[in-house]
Amino acid sequence: MENKSFKQICTLSIILLFTVISCKEENHRLEYALDFAGDNRTELIKVLEHYSKDSLKSKAAHFLIENMPYYFSYTGHILDSIKAIKASVDENGKLPDDKVNPLKGFRYDNLPKTYDAHVITTDYLIENIDLAFEEWEKRPWNKYFTFDDFCELILPYRIDNEPLERWRSDYHKKFAFLLDSIYTGSDIIKASNVIGQYLRNEKFIFNRNLNLPHLGAQFLLKYRVGKCVDSCDYLIYILRSLGIPAAVDELPLSPDNLTGHTWNVVLDTTQRYIPFWFTEEDAVRHDKYEDGRKKGKVLRKCFGMQPETFEGILQDPKVPSFFKNFFKKDVSAEYFESSHEVPSEDSSEKYMYIGVFSPEGWLPIDMTKVVDKKATFRNIEPDIAYQPLYYNGLEYRPAGYPFVLKGDSSITFIPDRDNYESITVTRKCPLYLRVVKHMVKVVGAKIYSSESESFKQKQLLYHIVDTPKVSVNKVYLHTPVKCRYIRYTAPDERFLEIADLDFYYKKQLVNPVDISENNYEGQLPPEKLQECLDHNPLTWIVSKQKGSWITIDFGKDVYIDCLTYTPRNDDNFIRIGDVYEIGYNDGYEGWKYISRQKAQTDTLVFDSIPKNTLLHLRDLTRGKEEKVFYIQNGKQTFP
Repeated sequence: MENKSFKQICTLSIILLFTVISCKEENHRLEYALDFAGDNRTELIKVLEHYSKDSLKSKAAHFLIENMPYYFSYTGHILDSIKAIKASVDENGKLPDDKVNPLKGFRYDNLPKTYDAHVITTDYLIENIDLAFEEWEKRPWNKYFTFDDFCELILPYRIDNEPLERWRSDYHKKFAFLLDSIYTGSDIIKASNVIGQYLRNEKFIFNRNLNLPHLGAQFLLKYRVGKCVDSCDYLIYILRSLGIPAAVDELPLSPDNLTGHTWNVVLDTTQRYIPFWFTEEDAVRHDKYEDGRKKGKVLRKCFGMQPETFEGILQDPKVPSFFKNFFKKDVSAEYFESSHEVPSEDSSEKYMYIGVFSPEGWLPIDMTKVVDKKATFRNIEPDIAYQPLYYNGLEYRPAGYPFVLKGDSSITFIPDRDNYESITVTRKCPLYLRVVKHMVKVVGAKIYSSESESFKQKQLLYHIVDTPKVSVNKVYLHTPVKCRYIRYTAPDERFLEIADLDFYYKKQLVNPVDISENNYEGQLPPEKLQECLDHNPLTWIVSKQKGSWITIDFGKDVYIDCLTYTPRNDDNFIRIGDVYEIGYNDGYEGWKYISRQKAQTDTLVFDSIPKNTLLHLRDLTRGKEEKVFYIQNGKQTFP
């Protein structure tokens, strides 16, 4: 998900400010939209006149036009050039560095905007409305939904800032057979899954390179490539063209990686929204979307303007811009039920916020009103560390002590300065499942030595039989081994995947002179193979065939008495030689960093740490990924 720049947010706020101030009632909003259209006002009036004798279609036209002043497309020939590069990805979603690198600083939000109200035509809107109604009236599940559901989830002619173009008839032409012949039943979830299964076979290629606005219906219909948000857009175009009410949900800021993510939801005849990301799995009734990422809060992209969360926040300079986008609706209640009450000790503060941790400071994801000296945050995800905050219009400051929700209870981290403890730490952020899935790929591998390149006579040095618990895994040999060659062999059922292999004799590194892969077709190039000898855990090799092996040549007979192997991982274990600093959160006083040390082993021990504290370990030598933790039963616990 791409965040809007400050400039975009300001533009949106100005539009909304005029809209809200000038348009207290529906007819005022319509008049504002018509005025905003300027010379194009006539095109919009023609639409209204066309439907003057059809009450429902007239209401639909009003809905689209009243919300139209917000919507625009970015323009510029450079967008076409960059999208052409995007379309040239290979089947693995890769683009050549020489195409990507020159565009790394490109920002599309500096390009001119063309507002829909200034250019949209009568024919375009009438076609969109008529086709949307045709599918709404045709599909049996739509009798369970309201007209408002239709307006928000089927009717919209666009999604966000993609090019303004015709798409309904093209998408319907390509995909209608799925519901007209493949599945002809009345279960909307089964219908959605038939579409999703077809699309998984068709495949969507993920590529996160290049900074672009929403790619647009015609581009996605032709190329099926893009980011998560583009895959969601693609499905929205398909579902809405076939009369299935759908939307896009997003987590604006994951506490795990401080990025966003999007997925689709389909409105079920049970009146519940069912999460649905076709690239991975089917929609399942009563399923709360879980993909391993923590969310904190969830928002839904809406075409129609939503009411203010709290009256007057649009005009309040002390409310951050993040909370002034009224085209996104907080739907966290569909995902989480937990609530938490925080006392407010500053009577001058009208609102309180909660933020999630980042090394640069807490980032707000929710706000609430202070009532009777209390702030109640509703529908927030458990097992996340939250910091209460105040905002003065320029910066945030702590509004209390951080807390974590645990089931029906909570932990508030108020340092206990009467009781101290010694703690042992092994990582600076959680060991995520995605990392474990890579680390396990060394299991079953065998490391042999030989004095002959043919390995007719070989000695097994080590067999990896368990998932590593650390980054660099050291193996001491019982007696020194004389050899010229080392062979690292993956088991028959696995691809060879390794970040680093190193060999030592009497604590001195023994350097190879060459490395090669067994002679499978499509083997890795020599320069890529060198990445498992570069002492960098963030570079790795992956074979193109299962059961592959690599052969390391020292150039002459050498002795080794120790070897290390490093599975592919995130390099967030304790790294020997790096300097680390530990700090604890002191609520209103912020972070206090109290001890610093250079790592001598793959664990760090810090003494005199106040109990019941939220802690932060930072690597002063390298890296960015750091998360807060606390000590539970003597072990690091990352919320």
